[in-house]
Parts: sequence; C-alpha cells; structure tokens
Amino acid sequence: MTYNILSDIYAYPTKHYGCPEPALWWTYRGKNLLDEIIGYRSQIIGLLEVINPIISTTLVLYVLTVMKSNVYPGFLCMYKAG
Repeated sequence: MTYNILSDIYAYPTKHYGCPEPALWWTYRGKNLLDEIIGYRSQIIGLLEVINPIISTTLVLYVLTVMKSNVYPGFLCMYKAG
C-alpha cells in the first residue's frame, strides 16, 4: 500500500479550495490517517511526504511492534518482518 499523507507544508486552504480548513489540520488528519493505514493490515506500507515528526513517531511505535522500516527523506517504507 502506498499513501501520500500530504505534508503540512502543502496543506493550506488556498490550495485546497473544496476542503474544509479543519480537515487540513494535522490534528484531524493524523489520527484518521493512522487508523486507516493500520486498518488495511498491509504487508508493505510506503508513505510519501513524511515530514511531520508526529506521524513518524506514531508509526515508528507501530512499526516496533509489528513491522520493520526504512526511512528516506520524505518517504517511510515499512514491511512485516518474517
């Protein structure tokens, strides 16, 4: 599964006209995104635009219990061990 998480530096209302402003805030998007990603139970997960340290920290905690990961600038790749 790959997912573009829309980095905060690109999530501003003047660029996303049809989206309510609160839906662009990380406090709203982060939890929903994490729930969706974990809900898929994918073997391999690739996230684009990983600049926000909150998602990195939260996902790393998930990775430590379920998956292994490789982090590259702006990209997080996770895969199930074994």
